[in-house]
Amino acid sequence: MNKVVKTLKLFLYALCVFFFIFYPGRNTFLSLYIREPNAFVQKKQFQFVPLPLARLTNNTEQPYISASSYLVIDALSFTPVLWKNEKTPRLPASTVKMATALTAYTLYPLDADLTVRTTIDQEVLMGLVPGDTISTLNLLYGTLVSSANDAAYTLAENDPDGVRAFVKKMNTLAQTLHMNDTYFTNPIGFDNEGEKTTAHDLALLAQHFSTVPLLMNIASTLNIVPSNQTYTRWYPLTSINQLISTVPGVGGIKTGYTEGAGENLVTYYRAQDTHPFIIVVMGSEDRFLDTRLLITYLDAQLKYYPLQTITAQLQNQ
Repeated sequence: MNKVVKTLKLFLYALCVFFFIFYPGRNTFLSLYIREPNAFVQKKQFQFVPLPLARLTNNTEQPYISASSYLVIDALSFTPVLWKNEKTPRLPASTVKMATALTAYTLYPLDADLTVRTTIDQEVLMGLVPGDTISTLNLLYGTLVSSANDAAYTLAENDPDGVRAFVKKMNTLAQTLHMNDTYFTNPIGFDNEGEKTTAHDLALLAQHFSTVPLLMNIASTLNIVPSNQTYTRWYPLTSINQLISTVPGVGGIKTGYTEGAGENLVTYYRAQDTHPFIIVVMGSEDRFLDTRLLITYLDAQLKYYPLQTITAQLQNQ
């Protein structure tokens, strides 16, 4: 009799366990499997492979660079390769138009009809006429190809909340990119009080800019003739960047000059036809020569090392 009772108890226990496991309304694991079956699928192990680091061999003497500040960084990892006074605040001049273009790119559709309201008489100019309408895309060409001040200002003044709100968005972008030594006061790059940036911050801005293919395509354009929206005016634009089409691997990005700033230049360069670098020169006597010299030195001295090799070298020092 006891054996029968014991057997019956075991059967009841087994039956309870069976219902606990297979009854969907009460089983957490089975319910989870029904909702998220991938959670129970064994996945392949992820293996992290770090990018090789760019280093200079220093086999030859570094060239004389006239720029007061400069910085060369690996655009993929933001690893600095060459630098001088890269965190010294300076006037940005028209390099701010990278931020102007990025802000407009996120604010307006490319085919939006933007109205020219204000006459800007400080060169360089696209030649816009108040009352005219022109697309966002064509204003971006004017801003980035010929560095037209009237194009940049038109992008800003079409912000529904006004130019100040547009500039505030530019500063918000700078904060998002951790450009901690940068402050914009206008969308053009005039030497207003408080306007400042550094070579380091411009490199951060350029790195972000380089991730937007359309803007990179515009910034590397040598010549183009966009029109207004009624096809009654055309605006011949020629890049003032002397390195575009003359130095293989150069893809823009932005020039800048005022009397206070001197000559500035931010360059996107693909070394050895593949690896991207950002080159920033500020306060230069000859920005194009300085950048050419940095590119030549970079090409001659640049080597790529696996991260494990660099780590071993540092441990042995």
